[in-house]
Amino acid sequence: MDSPLHVLVNQLILAFPDTYPSISLSEKEFAFRAGQVDICRRLNTALKGFSPLDIPTSPYPHDHV
Repeated sequence: MDSPLHVLVNQLILAFPDTYPSISLSEKEFAFRAGQVDICRRLNTALKGFSPLDIPTSPYPHDHV
């Protein structure tokens, strides 16, 4: 079973497909769309090799409360 983080990244990949943005877009919109794809790529790469148990549930995994 995938973790919620894996599911979220998969949903982002579906929402922002890894395709080249149209050159008819403004420079700003082109850069924005390229950034969306880059974020999806980076998240997907970061999650490769991690099982759901490897992903910390706390944003501060080294804090001991």
